[in-house]
Amino acid sequence: MPFTGQGTGIQNANDVYFSNPSKGQTLSYNATTAKWNNAPTSVINVRDYGAKGDGVTDDTAALQAAIAAATITGCEVWLHTATYALGSLLTVTAPLFGNNAKLVAISTSRPKMITASASIRDLQLQATAATITSYMLEVAPNSSNVRLERLRLTCDGAAEGDRVQGIETRDNVKDITIRDCEFDGQTVALRVNRSTVGASVEDCVFRNWEDMAIYVYGTDTYHAENVRILGNHILPHRTRLVVSLINPPP
Repeated sequence: MPFTGQGTGIQNANDVYFSNPSKGQTLSYNATTAKWNNAPTSVINVRDYGAKGDGVTDDTAALQAAIAAATITGCEVWLHTATYALGSLLTVTAPLFGNNAKLVAISTSRPKMITASASIRDLQLQATAATITSYMLEVAPNSSNVRLERLRLTCDGAAEGDRVQGIETRDNVKDITIRDCEFDGQTVALRVNRSTVGASVEDCVFRNWEDMAIYVYGTDTYHAENVRILGNHILPHRTRLVVSLINPPP
């Protein structure tokens, strides 16, 4: 949570974060060491692992190192409100709080932007059809109890036939919640795929999609079960290519 105490002398209190402090806990700031005394230690700050957040430097390795540390220690990863460039796949195995930061896919073409087996909230994802060719965020196989909340996924340049998807669930995913997310510009915005059991899609907004806003996939071999789709706002799809006849029939 952002620190809201008084009399600290901190010029920008929005840059100070604690996770689940105890009621009545006393925190004090040491100006000499620039550290908080008696502060909770359950948050991993990506800046401590070298993340620049300038939108140009490839921050994938720094973010991945922070996530690895959080996975071992049971912490949550926090991003500052900034733009982080991703030049390769980011694997999210610890809860990630974006603080409305933006992750931008850069560099060479690749199928995925993020694969996640842990919850993510308050984050923007941006890609183009030139950098992401399959889906922007994959809920990894065998994941359970993953919550994706208040995400904004934007894909520029996904023309007809580019097949870029927003979120896709994979094999044996259980109890996934997708809530208050915004999808903009994908060919298929959300695909509940294969053998997903227990999916809730609530209060999301879908705009500029091309083929489908929500696709629940099923065959004789693979099929999703117990899917709840409630309170979503599906706006008009993207305009398709129109072919004009030079000599139309009478």
